[in-house]
Amino acid sequence: MVNNSNILPGVTFGIELEFIAVFPREFFIDFIEEGDNPDAITGISRALSADGIPSTGHESLEDDEEINSNAESYSMWNVAAEGGLRLSDSERIAWRLEVASTECRIESVEVSSRKLRISEDWQSEVARVLQNLKDLADAGCRFITNASTGLHVHIALGDQRMPLRTVKNVLQLCTAFERRLDSLYPTNRIDPDNAYKRSAPSHFNANLSWHFGSNKHTNFARNICHWLSAIEECSTYEELGKFFKNDLINVNSKGEANVYHTNFHFSTLNMENLYSNHTDDDAEPTGTIEFRQHDGTLDFKEISAHVMFKALLVSFCHTASDIDFLKLCSQASNPEFQLFDFFAAIGMNGELLDYYRQRLSANNVDRKNAQFMQNIAKLQNEDSAFDLEVLQAQSEAEKHTRNNPIAVAQKIEMKANMGAYPDLNMKPFDIEGEYMSFVQLNGPAIQDAEKLSNLARLMVFQQLDDSQPFQYWA
Repeated sequence: MVNNSNILPGVTFGIELEFIAVFPREFFIDFIEEGDNPDAITGISRALSADGIPSTGHESLEDDEEINSNAESYSMWNVAAEGGLRLSDSERIAWRLEVASTECRIESVEVSSRKLRISEDWQSEVARVLQNLKDLADAGCRFITNASTGLHVHIALGDQRMPLRTVKNVLQLCTAFERRLDSLYPTNRIDPDNAYKRSAPSHFNANLSWHFGSNKHTNFARNICHWLSAIEECSTYEELGKFFKNDLINVNSKGEANVYHTNFHFSTLNMENLYSNHTDDDAEPTGTIEFRQHDGTLDFKEISAHVMFKALLVSFCHTASDIDFLKLCSQASNPEFQLFDFFAAIGMNGELLDYYRQRLSANNVDRKNAQFMQNIAKLQNEDSAFDLEVLQAQSEAEKHTRNNPIAVAQKIEMKANMGAYPDLNMKPFDIEGEYMSFVQLNGPAIQDAEKLSNLARLMVFQQLDDSQPFQYWA
């Protein structure tokens, strides 16, 4: 898939592939070296290294540890254990886990890429990593990408920290168009009731609307313009984090209530890496925005498209003029402005646009339905009850159900009916004319260009808000 032409060539990124490895207990013996642990992490890391892909995760020998300690940060692929991943109850039942697990091991794995550049041949490298996983699967291991797993993409603009203006644009755009963007994801990734149904790990993907509707700074007004204004008023990266510091109350099966204090990591959009390093307090921040809403996948086209979409989104937010950006935000109130209109507005074209058209087409849904029926047939074959194929088939059947466009549309409608999305109503307003008038009128007194821009944008958001009278601030 050719890179979208409107993605900035300086974009850098990393991907995180989460999955559950299920394999016969002695499976990785043939893929490791003397002294290694016979686990999935070591076996996968060794397989990548053997294929010429620099990889860590297998360091049990002194020589390997020495090599790893001298490596440049984010210059190697990393294979590690990942917490919070688990087989679903139906996957366990279909596979008869109590019996099958005596012969197999189950490990939660995350494969993280090195720092990749959009201008290099990154897709070939990603394809090689996925091919290594496929080769291991063909040999008898199974990699399950179920509802608990995710595909995370970190986006940066080269080696420099992303400007605050760009960061605020990304948060504002994703907040304004959450309902449209939700149609790209499975039902469990857009469910507003997750906070009350499931344990804390599921909330690593809580939607932006949940955070803005829950925190004390914005929960008193659910109009989108109020939320966008609140973002606009932030003057530091750290200040953006206040919207994500909420109390999540979870009641377990015993009726006991637990309170989790959320942050950016409990969100579909994580910006904490812009101002802190959560793995090492003494290290420099990675300087990335992390997109966390996508469900787990090892499909090359799906991964490539998602990377390019997020890189394109950041590129637009970095280059768009205030007026163009504000006009796009105002389209959130237009019911006729749908997902592909949004794609066109941010500059999506070529193979990337074709991919999403095909993925969301009726023909593709019919093809997925046929695959679903094949998986159901496998599940009904009792002779293979302990076969890993049964576990794979159950997992794929559940994924089909979560991604079914009808089910996704129904979940979005339910989310809207329960008031989870903000009120998108806006007043008619001459954005370009009033913005320019404001700049010309206040420019002589406010000579700081960035402050003038922020004030003009805030004026527009407040004027568009049909629930609040306009208030000028300086």
